[in-house]
Order: sequence, then C-alpha cells, then structure tokens
Amino acid sequence: MKRAEEAGLVARTTSTADGRVSVLALTAEGEQRLMHAFVGLREERRQLAEAMSVVGSSFRAFVQSQQGESRR
Repeated sequence: MKRAEEAGLVARTTSTADGRVSVLALTAEGEQRLMHAFVGLREERRQLAEAMSVVGSSFRAFVQSQQGESRR
C-alpha cells in the first residue's frame, strides 16, 4: 500500500475507533485509474465469468452425484 500511497492513488488515515488501524480510501486519481483498468479488462472479466459459470456447473453436478451415492 505504501507505493500506492506514494503514487497518490490512496490516502491513509488513522481510524478514530482504533488508533492501531489505518483506513485507506481511493483518491480521485486512484479512482480514475481503477475505472480505466476495469473498462480495459472487459474481455478478461467476461472470460472469468464464463469460467466461473463452468466451474459452478461442474461443482453442482459433483455435489448432486455425491448426494446420490450417499443415499445408496
């Protein structure tokens, strides 16, 4: 986080509830860069969502098969 802070992407403050805790917040520059990266990675996000859907389907099928075996 120190590098992001030094780059002006995040601001660090001390928690008012617990002085041992640092609270981080995106700066305007950090938010702008994050949104730019988010838009730029659209295809990667789509691929990840597709892969997670396949994994979820496989997992559900596995769980159902295990439940069927436990009933026997």
